[in-house]
Amino acid sequence: MLAGNRETPVECLGWVGRAQRAHRNTLESVALFGILVLVAHVTGKANEMTALGAAAYFWRGSPTP
Repeated sequence: MLAGNRETPVECLGWVGRAQRAHRNTLESVALFGILVLVAHVTGKANEMTALGAAAYFWRGSPTP
């Protein structure tokens, strides 16, 4: 949280809390995914298998349990 009127944020319960946790997890996961894809591309290691793995990871969604 960048700015707010509370020193400690209010903990959301129920599906709102679950949605916020899933969103944060997705943001963390997408950053790592993007880095790995760029490294594979820049180093020339990208091939059909890396493309298939990237597509499977991307379309599967976030690894949130």
